[in-house]
Amino acid sequence: MSDSSVQIATVVISVAALLFSTTAAFWALVYNRRQARAVAQADALTEKAQREQAEPYVIVDIRPRVPGSSLLVLAVETESTEWSAHQIANHLKRSADAQEGQSRSVEALSRQI
Repeated sequence: MSDSSVQIATVVISVAALLFSTTAAFWALVYNRRQARAVAQADALTEKAQREQAEPYVIVDIRPRVPGSSLLVLAVETESTEWSAHQIANHLKRSADAQEGQSRSVEALSRQI
């Protein structure tokens, strides 16, 4: 091979390496931004859950005193197992959705790389 052929091959290889590294850096940046958003969402959900745990839930219900009776009773509850379970289920679903989004981002990035 002549010197000019070697120089041309070197330039082509250098340009290819530059393009590859630039593309990899771009996708790493995209992935990092997605990860940062997912972490921010998870942090926000955690903060909201902690804030809601500190606030008491008051549930007001009007029901018949005895089934079939026209006498109604106003019940005020500060804690309700059913309500708490519902809230916990909602938070767990949001957390699972956030983790699923994070997983999709990782899969998309790995396919692109």
